[in-house]
Amino acid sequence: MLILIYSFLTLTCGNDYQNKLAKKNISEIETLPEINILLLDSTQTIITRETTANKPTLIYYFSPDCEYCRRETELLTKNVNIQKAAKLIFLSYAELKEIRKYDSTYRISSLPNATIAKDYTYSFTKFIETGKFPLLVLYTGRQKLKKIFMGEVTLEILLQYIGESI
Repeated sequence: MLILIYSFLTLTCGNDYQNKLAKKNISEIETLPEINILLLDSTQTIITRETTANKPTLIYYFSPDCEYCRRETELLTKNVNIQKAAKLIFLSYAELKEIRKYDSTYRISSLPNATIAKDYTYSFTKFIETGKFPLLVLYTGRQKLKKIFMGEVTLEILLQYIGESI
């Protein structure tokens, strides 16, 4: 009975978030917004439409201590098709030392088409209000919002949406 109640609450909370996002002024995220980030070497930079132009962009919002994030990261970092098809931006609000440790485990910064960084000004999270992880936000090659995925997503579905976004 407790499992049934928990499942109901989980589904309901997810639906509430989707409804909240649908009601929110979606125009703020319809086009890839500027995102202030702190790179692993502590330099600041801004992700803009120009720096990700002509290629789908997958923003992966994660927490280093999230089990689901670790599984999803492992899938993303091992799949060459996703790495070739989209610009991958791994973002977290965690401390920089935790993000560095995460990077040393999954070697994200060594991938040719990936960036891992701290969202130090919460410039991304102010657009996507959630405490759930992982969160993937896919933009097309023209930097238009394609899809928001909450929680784990299969590689097949992700590749399908990325393929539609080119």
